[in-house]
Amino acid sequence: MLLLVLTTAGGAYMVIRREIISRFQAENHAHEQHEWCMTILTSIGDAVIVTDTRGMVMLLNSVAGRLTGWGEDAVGKPLKDVFRIVNESTRRAVENPVDRVLREGTIVGLANHTVLITKDGIDLPIDDSGAPIRDKEGELTGVVLVFRDITERRAAEAALARSARQFHLIAETISQMVWMAAPGGRIEYLNQRWLKYTGLSPEEAEGWEWQRIVHPDDLPGALAKWTRALETGEPFAVDYRLRRADGTYLWHLGQALPLREDGRIIKWFGTCTDFDQQRRTLDALHE
Repeated sequence: MLLLVLTTAGGAYMVIRREIISRFQAENHAHEQHEWCMTILTSIGDAVIVTDTRGMVMLLNSVAGRLTGWGEDAVGKPLKDVFRIVNESTRRAVENPVDRVLREGTIVGLANHTVLITKDGIDLPIDDSGAPIRDKEGELTGVVLVFRDITERRAAEAALARSARQFHLIAETISQMVWMAAPGGRIEYLNQRWLKYTGLSPEEAEGWEWQRIVHPDDLPGALAKWTRALETGEPFAVDYRLRRADGTYLWHLGQALPLREDGRIIKWFGTCTDFDQQRRTLDALHE
């Protein structure tokens, strides 16, 4: 009887021991996973906030804390109190990405024209997205919200738009016909003088082939120079006759320069200057 008790007790001890070791290993693995996750969250450049299925903040990394103005005191609070967003133009409240993820159970893409209002009341333009967190059974257990400050990007976009407006203003003011082309030579813009000269509509301008109005005698030389400019990146200059909308050919000086960025051509800017009267006067004097 004693032997049976001892044997049973020994077996129970081994089962309990294995259970304890198994739990310890599981807890240790979970701790390692948590530390690994936290290391990633604190090292990435984007702001990250994790919520539970009720939309309550569970954790936020340092970038999220810096952008929102919240610290550890955000944990346990509703996300809407920590992550306040409005439309940049209307100032109306924008639906939180986490709410959409909880409702739809899918990844929510980046929002446009969204402003984050920090704890101190400062506006920050942001991009944001949300994704569901699921357990191994596929059940939704929370949401991870990722967002970033795009103040610098917005400033660069505004500067680019301002430069484009200035270019178009100058292009429509000067007396020359002005054009702009892609690196490969495809026409992207013609000013009003070009449209009036050729009779094209604004819709017909993009992708238009300028070779169609060059005098047949001047076309081979013009094409050869333009091809060389595209291949070498050298400035383009040529004298050629261009057909006006009424069918008349007039002499023009065509010129183009490449716009480079980091050594790479990103645009061609060119002008065509009418010097028909001067050319005909010189030809008459020569004769």
